[in-house]
Amino acid sequence: MDVIDQNISGSQGKSLEQVLSEGYEFKFGNYLNAGFKLFGGDAAIYIAFTLLYFVISMAVGVIPYVSWLGGLILTPALTVGWFIYGRKQNQNRNRSFNNFFDGFNNNWVQLILQNLVTGIFVSIAAAIVILPFFMGSFFDLIGHIDDLERAQGDQEAVREIASEILGSGILTGILFAMLVASAVSVLYIYAPMFIVFRGMPFWDAMEASRKVVSKRYLQTALFLLVLGFMVLFSFLLCCIPILAGVPIMYLSMYAAFEDIMGTGDAE
Repeated sequence: MDVIDQNISGSQGKSLEQVLSEGYEFKFGNYLNAGFKLFGGDAAIYIAFTLLYFVISMAVGVIPYVSWLGGLILTPALTVGWFIYGRKQNQNRNRSFNNFFDGFNNNWVQLILQNLVTGIFVSIAAAIVILPFFMGSFFDLIGHIDDLERAQGDQEAVREIASEILGSGILTGILFAMLVASAVSVLYIYAPMFIVFRGMPFWDAMEASRKVVSKRYLQTALFLLVLGFMVLFSFLLCCIPILAGVPIMYLSMYAAFEDIMGTGDAE
């Protein structure tokens, strides 16, 4: 499996065992500052790639029956483009626009598998949480069968009964499911970087990310929440802000990974 920047392997990188045994300090503000700094250093090329990323995503999304498959295949390799280019920029190495597509090399399959398995884990966690709420609404429906039969012909009454049965319970379940799904996905944010920078198979990369994030889970979750709000705010402003907010988010995530794991590819 290919390892990005393998010529600097060993000297500056930290092993997973070292990070897990020694722990690490989560430098929240430093990572955000680093993301803004990296973006500002090559803003035009980051904006150009982000625009292309959105164009590709929208083009794939409008194709009937293949949008999900296209996203599964293309998105993981495109997403790591920000990480790969940001690392080359941070190390002041030669780089070009083509580096954004380095994720389509031999690591591509591992990135797809990691994205797929992570999605399955997140979906299972959400389903487990929301199932009791759906079951509760189902039993409520059974209990209101007589009311629905009496309300036949009165559409307003039927809507009120249905709203009472499905409304608050389902909405609460969806909210909790979204929170749990987000909580699980936090554990695997470093997995793509373990794949492209450390050459790990997808499962090892997911386990490495889970163990590293677990050392500072609350700080990492808050960090991602702030990044998410930043992107949401930039999305509401549209155009240039969203083209800046997305790369800054990924560059900040990269900065966190490099600070925690070191700048090299440890043996």
